[in-house]
Amino acid sequence: MKKRIKQLMLHLLKKHALSRMPLSSELAKLGNYYHEYYYNVNHNPIENGEYWLLNMAAAQEADIIDVGAFIGEYSNYFLTHARQGRVIAVEPSIESYAALCSNLRSYICEANCAASRLLLFNCAASENDTDLEYFYSSTHPNGSTLNHAFANQPEFTSSNEFILRLVQAKSLDSIILASGLQMEAVALLKIDAEGHENAVLRGACNVLKTVGIVQIEYGMHNLSKRWLLKDIYCEYSSRFHIGRLYPSSIVISKDYDPKWEDFKGRNLVMLNKSSDAHPFAKSMLARKDSVFWL
Repeated sequence: MKKRIKQLMLHLLKKHALSRMPLSSELAKLGNYYHEYYYNVNHNPIENGEYWLLNMAAAQEADIIDVGAFIGEYSNYFLTHARQGRVIAVEPSIESYAALCSNLRSYICEANCAASRLLLFNCAASENDTDLEYFYSSTHPNGSTLNHAFANQPEFTSSNEFILRLVQAKSLDSIILASGLQMEAVALLKIDAEGHENAVLRGACNVLKTVGIVQIEYGMHNLSKRWLLKDIYCEYSSRFHIGRLYPSSIVISKDYDPKWEDFKGRNLVMLNKSSDAHPFAKSMLARKDSVFWL
């Protein structure tokens, strides 16, 4: 009986939707709204799980790397909640870097010395040590990018959205070397590089051997760069469990699921399978209350 009622309801909903009546439109909007939140299409770190994951890392009293640190909200949250953990913050924009230094000035009295909890790098993280073209947006500085394909879209070039600059780039491996931190101490690597994530990972060969968890945003930049979720699985699923970040949980898909190719800007997380990895990965994988498998 219950199954029959469900079938009848679905039939009526389908018929109503196909009729395109005014109420159908409002129901569709409501459904889309619910769907976006259900699948965590959300850029607020308080709500989307980013700060939840940082809290987990802070409990480890380990180090993190903040690639695309912007003006420092992410780094500041970690430093505030971790008693001993350190941060390597990497930001290429000179304007955002100045704001980053200002916002985190209480942590940089001994900046870039061995005892400091905050190590700052005004450069881009990339595959090699070189100079790169950087597209800076004065109207939306958090959308500044190294992604040529994205910045050169007609809607941006016609409005002069981006200002072309050259920035210094370093591999993440060389940044860690210059910082004096031990790679084995890094629990979490967060990458928000507006379409340059693949190059950041390729320049982090040694970091990826021992880092506990990698967090990257997956969105429209991946489409313009043609670096799809399928490619991420091909390149990294042998070494990492790959999943999605939710407000207080992680959902891992053992196999590539094409339904995840929606370019909505959600956060992917990669948990290191290696026995040499930081224990943060193992401790999270053991959390049956907040790590789920598809």
